[in-house]
Amino acid sequence: MTADVRYHAFQEESDNIALVDAGHFETEHPAVGTMARFLGKSPQVVKERVAVIESKKSNNPVNYFR
Repeated sequence: MTADVRYHAFQEESDNIALVDAGHFETEHPAVGTMARFLGKSPQVVKERVAVIESKKSNNPVNYFR
């Protein structure tokens, strides 16, 4: 899996292997909650009383048109 395949390279390899060209938002967004919880428990964050707040609003900035 990769997010950095050039168009022609993707086309050349499409008959030989299963290739997934996933975007940054699609692969990173599912980890936001886990990262917020992890950071919130960090000893330094707890010691310094830093608030770690997960945003409830998250939109993919890329628009697809057909």
